[in-house]
Amino acid sequence: MHTMNEMPEMRVAAAEIERLLRESMIEPRPWGAGGLGTERIQTRFFSSQGEGLRLSHGSICDRRLWYARHEPVAAVTADGATKMKFAFGDTFESLMLSALGGHLEHSKGPWRLDPVWAQKELAVVVEGEEILGHPDGMLTFNGAPYAIVDAKSTTIWSWKKWEELRKPDPVWGYRRQAGDYVYASGVPNLAGFMWLVGIMDNNNINDYRVGWMTKGELLADATAARDSFTTAIVNLTPPRPVCLGRDGVPCRGKTTVYCRFYDHCIKDRR
Repeated sequence: MHTMNEMPEMRVAAAEIERLLRESMIEPRPWGAGGLGTERIQTRFFSSQGEGLRLSHGSICDRRLWYARHEPVAAVTADGATKMKFAFGDTFESLMLSALGGHLEHSKGPWRLDPVWAQKELAVVVEGEEILGHPDGMLTFNGAPYAIVDAKSTTIWSWKKWEELRKPDPVWGYRRQAGDYVYASGVPNLAGFMWLVGIMDNNNINDYRVGWMTKGELLADATAARDSFTTAIVNLTPPRPVCLGRDGVPCRGKTTVYCRFYDHCIKDRR
């Protein structure tokens, strides 16, 4: 147990937040700050613009980042079904954050979601260029910033990859995104990063899990992300492919995250 005057270990804190998250979804209470708001959902659904470099990319694929920086118009516009899938996820994640924020606000405990941090713009500067990102929120303990939080929704079959984030080198770039958010926050005594996951089955949420990583664990990931952003900015040609596409070894990006440059990457043999 922890006292009211000391920061709890992240392992203990994550278990406590997981319990509170489950409680919040049983009897949701309104939260003044809302959740993610409608802007992200509208952008996801209606925008047809190419994408530039973002902290949320996090990608371990330097080639993908190079396209985002130098050839953003090559990004494929998602079809309606894909947009609906992501819009549903964004909507639920917003509701989940709102429910948790309201529950914590109405409780007498030390935890809160700070509304100032809901989609707050963060930036890192690489090679003179600002790369922006917007974490979902900040968890506070007795009023002091404790952990950056990110809301996600997934299926029970995909939950395994979230559990693997505790390992040092997962096959996707989420740890790099988390590291960028933590170190771009500018909060010196931040404990780390938490991801709040609603687990779906046939579009019904039937469980909630909370994962965590300490700030120290994410240092190497944040450094790797900056190195990849540097490569994407300074190189005049794209890095070599990390796969052979559909005719060979599956692309990591294709099998773990949605990549809007996949088709262009396969055709482009530079």
